[in-house]
Order: sequence, then C-alpha cells, then structure tokens
Amino acid sequence: MEEIAIIGVELAKNVFQVHGAAVDGSVLFRKKVTQPQFTRLDVGCVCSGCHFEPCGA
Repeated sequence: MEEIAIIGVELAKNVFQVHGAAVDGSVLFRKKVTQPQFTRLDVGCVCSGCHFEPCGA
C-alpha cells in the first residue's frame, strides 16, 4: 500500500469530503464524514501536507 502524502478536506455545512493522495497524486481513499465524525477521523498516517478548501455557497 502506498503512503499517504496529502490529505484534502472540502469543508461544507453538514458533511466533509476527505481524501488521501499519494505523492504522484493518485487517490488512496475517499471518505464522506459529518462534522462530529471528522473530529474522530483517524486516517492512520503522518502526512506531509493537509489542504482545507471551503465549499462555495
């Protein structure tokens, strides 16, 4: 299994979209989580970057 290099989070009002990507940009996982689930989210890695993007209204 490849190592997660980047975690991306799209922030919305009720649901967050979280994805992990390898160094080459390939997607390793995608998760749809609620705000309470996000605070408990454990992707099991130490990544080199995390990008948060607000959802446009």
